[in-house]
Amino acid sequence: MTDVGVDEVSFSGTGTAPVITCPAAAASLAPGASVTCTAPYVVTQADVDAGRLTNTAVATGEPPTSEPPLTPPSTVELPGDRNPAIAVVKSASPDTAAAYVVGQDITYSFVVTNTGNVTLTDVAITEGDFSGTGPLSAIDCPAGTASMAPGAQLICTATYVLTQEDIDAGQVTNSATATGVPPGDLQPPVSPPSEARVPALPTPGLSIVKSATPAVMTTVGETLEYSFVVTNTGNVTLSDVAVEETEFSGEGDLSAISCPDEAARIIPGQTVTCTATYTTTQADVDSGRLTNTATATGTPPSGTPPVSPPSTVEVPFDGTNELAIEKRATTVDVNGNGIVDLGDRVEWTIVVSNIGAQTVSDIVVSDPTAGPVTCPATSLASGERMTCTVPPHTIDAADVRRGEVRNVATVSGNTPGGPIDPPTSQTVTRVVPTPPTGLAVTGGTLAAGGLLLGGVMVLAGLGLGLTRLRRREEEQEQR
Repeated sequence: MTDVGVDEVSFSGTGTAPVITCPAAAASLAPGASVTCTAPYVVTQADVDAGRLTNTAVATGEPPTSEPPLTPPSTVELPGDRNPAIAVVKSASPDTAAAYVVGQDITYSFVVTNTGNVTLTDVAITEGDFSGTGPLSAIDCPAGTASMAPGAQLICTATYVLTQEDIDAGQVTNSATATGVPPGDLQPPVSPPSEARVPALPTPGLSIVKSATPAVMTTVGETLEYSFVVTNTGNVTLSDVAVEETEFSGEGDLSAISCPDEAARIIPGQTVTCTATYTTTQADVDSGRLTNTATATGTPPSGTPPVSPPSTVEVPFDGTNELAIEKRATTVDVNGNGIVDLGDRVEWTIVVSNIGAQTVSDIVVSDPTAGPVTCPATSLASGERMTCTVPPHTIDAADVRRGEVRNVATVSGNTPGGPIDPPTSQTVTRVVPTPPTGLAVTGGTLAAGGLLLGGVMVLAGLGLGLTRLRRREEEQEQR
């Protein structure tokens, strides 16, 4: 046979058709001899996707005589080993925990890779578990990626906005899988899940600012209202926010601290105001100031409860200090003649009152005219009073000549802040009737026409003068 060759009659390959090459011996082939012809071919992705490659050929040759023979066709089939597979890697941006705050936009990226050896179509990403408390956007994939060859990659994205609940939880977790449709009746592959974790950085914090109304103490029994302004300075929600007194100089009882219902749960940046009341005592006023220190506490979603830096408010004393003195005179009609005259007795009573705010100590009452003063105490609290006594005074001739008994009493004392300056004094005048015309007072006796009456003034035949004198005395008593 001469011109022996091979003809392709059927080939399923999708690439460039193979070119058959026969050796030189095919030009003349003796009976029983054989030659091997070859044809190279490069397999395409479509061939792999088809799962097989078939090729059918026949041999031809020229005999010396008769028609050229045609061999029966010979077919070879190459089965494909199709392995559909897919993978996804999920990540989040930004990836720094410190950047995660309420309202922060998170971008999720899904990198999908065809890890098999067949083409995948209709590639899709499926969200798995998602711990976020807000809505996750739809997953957006670029156009023109309906078909993925082996080794190809696809990047899809989704967005999410962090909520306060996410920060409180400490993290947001999200998992996803990828899938695609392989050729033929192969089972669609599903990738292993990939998880992206968005960590939060919980930083619980509190601040407290304390104030008092009124800002100063002026008297005993005054009601002060303390205000505690508590602010959540951290980035997580705090529950059961409360105020704790750490130091209080008051001698009385501070009321329980009352916080509003909002204190049960305050979000970052939120402020609540708690209050307490206190009634000032004498010891508080005497001390000159009232100090109060407090801290705020709360319970975070996890971790150690925060304690605020302490806040101190000082309420200084800004009241007045003053002693009042009241001197009273009572005349005893020793002579029994119904008028104030020589020999009658004036009895003094001194009432000292603390009309200021602070306790006054080292109280001294002086009365140079009347003599030494005797008081039951040397200290008076605010509002207290005491009655002091002095020796009685007998009206003498000098008093009669002056027509009055004048007396000055002075009280002084010290407060915690220093002495009361100036001391308080009071002048008391008791009118003594002057003798009628024609009478003279000498040496403690009254003389009328040279008549000595032993110190008792007798006004005979002068009823009108006595009446006038008595009226003057009554008017002075009324004053």
